[in-house]
Amino acid sequence: MRDLIVVGESLTVEFKTQADATELVEAVVCLANADGGQVLARAFDAMGVTPEVTFYLLPGNHDPLDAASIYTSNSFRERRPANVVVLDGIEPNH
Repeated sequence: MRDLIVVGESLTVEFKTQADATELVEAVVCLANADGGQVLARAFDAMGVTPEVTFYLLPGNHDPLDAASIYTSNSFRERRPANVVVLDGIEPNH
């Protein structure tokens, strides 16, 4: 993390301290289309300020849904806003 901060923003790294839902989605899409990348954000804060929008998270290759997954951690579960849903089965758990 410190190395990323020292190097700063680039085509694959963007820092967000505040963002509305549209800005956050734009940043994620841009970075996803830029040969990968990392969004460093207070993601839960950004998602939590738009309770009218439901965010669906799909575990994947880099963080599969298993016992070691961020999605199953106590920290994640305690901080996750109500409008953030992890797709952990065939149907969303809402």
